[in-house]
Amino acid sequence: MTINQRQTGWLGEIHHLRFREVLCHTMARENLICPAYCLMPDHGHFLFGGLGTGSDQKNAVKILRREWNRILKEVAPPCELQSQPFDHVLTESERERGTFGEIAGYILENPRRAGFVDSYKDWPYLGSMVVGYPTIDPRDEEFYPLFWRIYDRLINPEEP
Repeated sequence: MTINQRQTGWLGEIHHLRFREVLCHTMARENLICPAYCLMPDHGHFLFGGLGTGSDQKNAVKILRREWNRILKEVAPPCELQSQPFDHVLTESERERGTFGEIAGYILENPRRAGFVDSYKDWPYLGSMVVGYPTIDPRDEEFYPLFWRIYDRLINPEEP
């Protein structure tokens, strides 16, 4: 999702925290997880995954855009998202765990590729959002094994 006219100056620690709150509510409301997101100075990247048949990624994007625009309009100078975001629905093969991890990695590597940091782990405006797990962080060495254990438990709550 790109900021209109690639406007910058809005990204900072407080904005990131407010954005995470919006993302958390969006994920909870539409029964989704966000294994990887990255806010860049003029745009953001997001990877969403459904947790059940009631998951609605399309509605989640609508909610996220509406609420993110609300907080973007409060920055100085105010800004908003472009009207047409780029989106890509993962193919069956892209949903395989290994490929899925590569896509998440691609999203997380954006600040390094742009030359903002030497390692994506140094970029403060990226993360993961799994409702109920506030400390899950893609910077951690054990992120993917932990993420998949949580995911499996969330989609199969009856299994031990």
